[in-house]
Amino acid sequence: MKKWLMFVVMTIFLLFDLYTIEVKLPDGSTYSGDLKDGLFDGYGRQIWLTGDNYEGQYKNGMFNGNGKMICISYVYIGAFVDGLFDGEGNIVYSNGSTYKGNFKNGLYNGLGKLVYQNEDIYAGNFVDGIKNGEGHYSFKNGDSYTGNFERDMFDGKGIYQEANGNYYVGFFKNNLFDGEGKYITMQGKEYKGIFKDGKFPENYYKNEFSFLYYCTHILFFVSIIVNVFLIIKIKKTKHNGSVKKPNNIGQNSH
Repeated sequence: MKKWLMFVVMTIFLLFDLYTIEVKLPDGSTYSGDLKDGLFDGYGRQIWLTGDNYEGQYKNGMFNGNGKMICISYVYIGAFVDGLFDGEGNIVYSNGSTYKGNFKNGLYNGLGKLVYQNEDIYAGNFVDGIKNGEGHYSFKNGDSYTGNFERDMFDGKGIYQEANGNYYVGFFKNNLFDGEGKYITMQGKEYKGIFKDGKFPENYYKNEFSFLYYCTHILFFVSIIVNVFLIIKIKKTKHNGSVKKPNNIGQNSH
């Protein structure tokens, strides 16, 4: 019985040795792990001369399945398909930014959360590595945007909330207020109309600056009138205060 058990154990070790190897590749990297039909297949680890390394599942000679890739610029843990990030994954970049969510063909695709180096945060939909579709963007300063994205920018209908309590509801284009919308201040004052390239509707400027405009012009005309009266008064004062020399000064009286 003991001899039979030893035979089984030895057979397992021999089979393991046959299919688990360590080999140095032409690019200088070293692979240690499982083989199938002469290709990396199963569980293995590959280390490059740069220090980059991968550990996880292989199939048909490529990263396939779950694995961990450590590079100088990032660390990725998640799913792979044919050597690319594909499926659920988490990546941490050397500059401090992070992404957690879905990947497709090595790019952000689907729902995910991206935390930038400057601490801005985007959570929403991605298409081929860029923000596209519904999402929420939070700025470090407290401002935020919720709505549609296109080509990595605010585009379509959305809400922009400022940290001071003011907010805008309406349409955007290329990150700017553009189209029908309304801007409401924290005091409840509302400006509604058609915005263009981030500029407020014409009636906003009329409402906001018309009073100041008229006051400025009134003050200007008042100042002109006052100055005219002052000039007239000064001239009269000089005229009334002038002294004429008598004709008989300097002559002897008889």
